[in-house]
Amino acid sequence: MKIKNLGLYGSLAFTLIIILLPIGRISKLIILFGSVAGLLFYRRGILYYGKGNKKLQSGALDEAWVLYRKALSASVAPNIRISIASMMIQQGDVSEGAALLETYKTLTKGRTKELDAVVEILLSMVYWIEGDTKKALTTVRAVHEAGFRDRNLLINHTTFALMEGEWKEAKALLDEAEEKKVESPGLQDNRAWLAIVQNNWVEAEELLTELVSKGPRFAEPYLHLAQVKIHWGLVGEAIDLLKEGLAKPFINTSGIKAAYVEELVEALSNPQTRRKTAIEIDKDPKAVAKGSPRKTIEESFEAEEELILTGFAKRPAAKPKTKAAKKAESSEREPNLDLTEEDLAFIEANEIQ
Repeated sequence: MKIKNLGLYGSLAFTLIIILLPIGRISKLIILFGSVAGLLFYRRGILYYGKGNKKLQSGALDEAWVLYRKALSASVAPNIRISIASMMIQQGDVSEGAALLETYKTLTKGRTKELDAVVEILLSMVYWIEGDTKKALTTVRAVHEAGFRDRNLLINHTTFALMEGEWKEAKALLDEAEEKKVESPGLQDNRAWLAIVQNNWVEAEELLTELVSKGPRFAEPYLHLAQVKIHWGLVGEAIDLLKEGLAKPFINTSGIKAAYVEELVEALSNPQTRRKTAIEIDKDPKAVAKGSPRKTIEESFEAEEELILTGFAKRPAAKPKTKAAKKAESSEREPNLDLTEEDLAFIEANEIQ
């Protein structure tokens, strides 16, 4: 049986032993204070790391990197080093983060198969940022074939497969995630992305409408849903979605860049370029879905003042819901009063004595 708070019990036992030693009071205090000071010095790296996390969460990035580097200088464990590398790759110095990962690969102690896999997944993100999506895909494909599985691997693997136009591979991965009940906003957006490039516009709209209603903190779902709206000629709704996406954080690993979305907003908002831009977006969905330059058309158009454009696809009428579907939807709205294992653990941990 796993003992909870083992470190606390160990500290209490050590303190009790010191108290019971047949030595003078001053000597006991010296030993206790010396032990505490030694423990704090030994764990200073963890303290720096924790403070760095708080600074990162508050948006004080420069202060966070200073604290993380102090943690690294204090020789923190490999898993902490990898965590710091991940945060640097996403929001800081990508080359510094990559160097930390390469340093991990030279270790002779502290490595595990799980950490090795995580390092490869993070390196795939570095390759992606550097523009080598093929190498990124090859890297995560090797990790997947080696048998490692987690949510981040499935998100990255499907993303890189979609970027490279490997539709069958992306679908197989999404099917695997669904079978294993692995869910995340990133995977749901990738399902919609695949639906868009396969011209399954109704499915894409359903997936993205549900996802955007939850307020995801990355821009891709808003761009993808804007594509769907443009496919129906609903430019006004598309502009609103793109602006909402612009309000989300853009980090090093963002698949869509802020400048790309800004250009779409500007071109769609201008009556002089509105129709031309909408047609280009609709004619080149694969490029737009991954944030690449769309193919331009030579045709010119008169200024378009309307925000709902004619000449685009007509949205199919919604199919009437069956009795079974209505019943299932009704049951989903009912509050779930069942206690999960997490609920029971919380109650046990906070039980009033």
